[in-house]
Amino acid sequence: MKTKMYISCMLALMITAAAWAAEGPSSPQSKATASLNGTEADRFMSLTDWSTVNFDKLFTYAGFAQQNVNRNRNILDVGAAFKAGPVYIGAWYQGQFGNVSTSNNKGTTTTITESTVNPGTIDNTAHTNTARIQQSHDANHDVAVLIGFSNMGVRLGYTRTGKNNSGTYFDDAVAPDTETTNSKTPGQVNGKKTYDPKGYLNDADRTGTVDFGMNLSLGTLSVSPTVGLEFKVNQDSSYGVRTVTTKDETLGTSNITKTVSGSSRNDTKTTLTAKLGADLGLNDSLNSNFSFGYDFGIDIYGTKKHTAADGSTIALANSYTIRTDTHNDVVTAANRIITDTFKATAYNKSYIANTLTVGYTMRKDFTDRLSLFAGVKAPIGFNFRTEVTKGVDKTTTTTIDKVNPLNNNTSVVETEKPATTVKTTTVTLSPSFKAALTYAAIPNRVFVSFGTEVKPFGQGTGECEFKTVKTTVNGFTQTTTTTTTYPNDSSRTTSGSSTKPVASTTESADNTVTYGKVTVDVNLGVRWNIVDAVCVDLAYNKSVLETINWTSIGNLKLACTIKF
Repeated sequence: MKTKMYISCMLALMITAAAWAAEGPSSPQSKATASLNGTEADRFMSLTDWSTVNFDKLFTYAGFAQQNVNRNRNILDVGAAFKAGPVYIGAWYQGQFGNVSTSNNKGTTTTITESTVNPGTIDNTAHTNTARIQQSHDANHDVAVLIGFSNMGVRLGYTRTGKNNSGTYFDDAVAPDTETTNSKTPGQVNGKKTYDPKGYLNDADRTGTVDFGMNLSLGTLSVSPTVGLEFKVNQDSSYGVRTVTTKDETLGTSNITKTVSGSSRNDTKTTLTAKLGADLGLNDSLNSNFSFGYDFGIDIYGTKKHTAADGSTIALANSYTIRTDTHNDVVTAANRIITDTFKATAYNKSYIANTLTVGYTMRKDFTDRLSLFAGVKAPIGFNFRTEVTKGVDKTTTTTIDKVNPLNNNTSVVETEKPATTVKTTTVTLSPSFKAALTYAAIPNRVFVSFGTEVKPFGQGTGECEFKTVKTTVNGFTQTTTTTTTYPNDSSRTTSGSSTKPVASTTESADNTVTYGKVTVDVNLGVRWNIVDAVCVDLAYNKSVLETINWTSIGNLKLACTIKF
């Protein structure tokens, strides 16, 4: 019975860990055996196997991992569980505590120019002042809370990854304010640049999950169904505003030019995923276990609103990139001309994902000290993406005549180009094969584990991809409409349009098949039960196909559990 429960929980853990974001720890032994054989550390946050963790008052877990990716990330994970009467409560955290940095840099550069007329004297002194504001929040967090009762479990999870930046951002980078003052021409401003300190560059993901699972017995069979909902916000946006001011008061003139430019893009989306799964244990001689899972996900964008350089709010499609956004204000003695130019590419996107996962695992005990584990998993994905691209091109020119108000006018030029629709259908196959050995070097005390995982169709997720891409356009001409209104003389209002062929517009249909590189991971692990209540666990992981270089550090994890 213990063996059956042990195997069942390990297999449930494997499927859960593969299909979901991290909602609980993965012990070094589990990593060493490619998720085929774990410990109580893997079960204390499991929806279906929390009840198999044996302790009196308190179960504690602490782990530290070094991953040889992303500049050798050091990851801490800790957790604990206790019982409040018939209710089981577990909590877990994993991540890097992150960092918040703030900088507010100011500086002045002085440039002295010698007079060419009177050598040895100063002709001009120029002071260039700069200022830059930058704030950054970079952190990765996984938090989960499990409540267990009877044969059921409910788990709430939250994940945060990535970086958020704010400050004087423009075109996805920090830009300093600059202002130059000259002693020779104190009334003249040449290209003073200021940036909105509320600019930002956001590239962080936040995910919330709620899961439910239970255990059922159907005769000789054991069934563990699970259901869950995942709500993920994927930030991918930037915003910035630059103001350039020039002022010329030479030769009796007073010309002032002020140009406000906007820099913005927004591809932020929310992905809602519903998930169903079940493990079926046969309780046969091979401890066979079948697993089934289905995920359905959709991307939710909503209409995006952009604050233009002229201060107006423009409603765009659910994703956009601003190509030109300027507000140019030129004031002379005779008139004032305000020109607003806005050019953007707007994308209406939709995405539906379906993933069906079937898996099988087994365990064979050769002796009471040596066990063989094997498993296969075959996720199949059917994804459908539609993207409609349309250009937005509008220029508004307002002329204010200081001499004759009847000449005041506003001219609006709008250009409409054909929309392009790209429909992509993708079928992915991501099989993986696992095998592991566990040997009790010292019975009930020291266990040595070896494991491997092979992904035949690609690195990372391991995919074989079949993709069909069809591109169509809704026309082959563009229309330009010009409307000029005179608020003080409506009889002069004019409106007209012209049509011409688009320079280059193509339609296409492409079918591609992609096979990635085979990946092979090897895993080694040692677990030491110092006493019945204290366990120390160590695992090492290395990918061996790219380069077999055992001197470079792979992935290491050390963990300890203590029961009270």
